[in-house]
Amino acid sequence: MLKTAPRIYHPFIPTRCQLTYTSFFKKHSVSSLSLRQIFGYRSISGSNQDKTKPLAAVKKPLFSRLSERINAYAHLSRAYNPTGTFLLYSPCTWSILMGAYSVNSSMFDVCKILALFGAGSFLMRSAGCVVNDLWDRKLDAKVERSKSRPLASKLVSVREAVSVLGVQLTASLGILLQLNPYTIKLGVASLLPVCIYPAMKRVTYYPQVVLGLTFGYGAVMGWPALVGEACMNWSVVAPLYLSTVSWIVLYDTIYAHQDKRDDVKANIYSMALRYGENTKPLLTGLALFQLSMLTTAGICNNQGLLFYTVGVAGTAYRMLSMIYKVNLDSPKDCFSWFKTNSNTGYLITAAIALDWLAKAYTS
Repeated sequence: MLKTAPRIYHPFIPTRCQLTYTSFFKKHSVSSLSLRQIFGYRSISGSNQDKTKPLAAVKKPLFSRLSERINAYAHLSRAYNPTGTFLLYSPCTWSILMGAYSVNSSMFDVCKILALFGAGSFLMRSAGCVVNDLWDRKLDAKVERSKSRPLASKLVSVREAVSVLGVQLTASLGILLQLNPYTIKLGVASLLPVCIYPAMKRVTYYPQVVLGLTFGYGAVMGWPALVGEACMNWSVVAPLYLSTVSWIVLYDTIYAHQDKRDDVKANIYSMALRYGENTKPLLTGLALFQLSMLTTAGICNNQGLLFYTVGVAGTAYRMLSMIYKVNLDSPKDCFSWFKTNSNTGYLITAAIALDWLAKAYTS
């Protein structure tokens, strides 16, 4: 079927010339657009379209821009990945609940301290992530897994990151000041390892040990926060802290195996690189030490049967199964098994809580 040529007009061509144009159009099947382009004609229906100008860039509303920045700060603080917060919080709960078991604390006091440490764990873990990213922003850009982080990708500026860190530390200080003076002193002492940890991966193959000393510090603070300095029992707290440090070194060594190829290129050290194919024997030794120290803490605190059957035995099964099954050459598998450690932390917390409640019910 032949197309109908559109009517045209031109200031120097009479209307009767349209007939000639129509005949030419039917004979050669040339589109009206091509002829208009060739002869400068304009379609009557399209005359207004020629005057259309490109749209100017639309400026985003203030709310939208604020939402984007808040989202970037949340990613900077790892707010969308709570696994780290749970891992930091778990040792705090062990220490608090073992202190509650020792002195028969009230439910209100225990819940209050648990809530404060929960909020503090979220803030301090977030602050630790910001500090780490400030230190490592250039190194992160060279590692596949971390090159999309806000500072490494320059989505967030250094000035913005420092401002976010200031807010987090101020809020953390507000929570710390709710505790007794002895616990406040312990909390201030924890800031040193928090600040130096990011530098350790540049100078030693054992940054996981420094992380363990830092991340497990809640096991030291939880007990005195609940019962005070006078009832501080280092025979329980010390082995509990050592158990926690061993646990953290274990799971963070598995975590480090994700990046071992990129770490070599970026000159970053880790226990994953130090031990290589001998990592699993090391992990087994760490797990056995963790379990022995956890058992020692329970014995020194006169824990009941639930602590050992649910907490110690359950942890032994989970840790040894993880070490046996994890594929250290698969980044995806390493990360998957790393995340399961939050459930191990919940298990120990549940065991101590059940033991405490059972004792409170029977006494």
